[in-house]
Amino acid sequence: MRRCITIICFLFLFSSCATYSFVKSGTEEAFPPNPEDCKIDILTTLPQRPMVEVGLCFGQTPGGGIITDKTPEAIEQLKKCACANGGDAVLLLTGDQGGVFTDLGYSQQVVRMTGKVYRYK
Repeated sequence: MRRCITIICFLFLFSSCATYSFVKSGTEEAFPPNPEDCKIDILTTLPQRPMVEVGLCFGQTPGGGIITDKTPEAIEQLKKCACANGGDAVLLLTGDQGGVFTDLGYSQQVVRMTGKVYRYK
């Protein structure tokens, strides 16, 4: 029983962290990563400027719902993803939040964002 509780606590600890993932989608070779503190432009429409598509970033952070809006933290995950993959800008595509119903009840609320990463020419 103690081992089961330890495993559940371990899974909860790592499932409640803000994370991001990346899928390369551009035709160019992979770009070198930018510094961790690089400036990333957040876009809602594409500017009239030459750019190269780098890939898709998926960011998520625990929390959200009625009490607090965790969307800015999820966007920060997209920025970290873009920096790590050599991007200069993220075009916001989708965002949602919610939990999942399990046998133990509803899971923790999670805010998810998806963005397309671009590099300026």
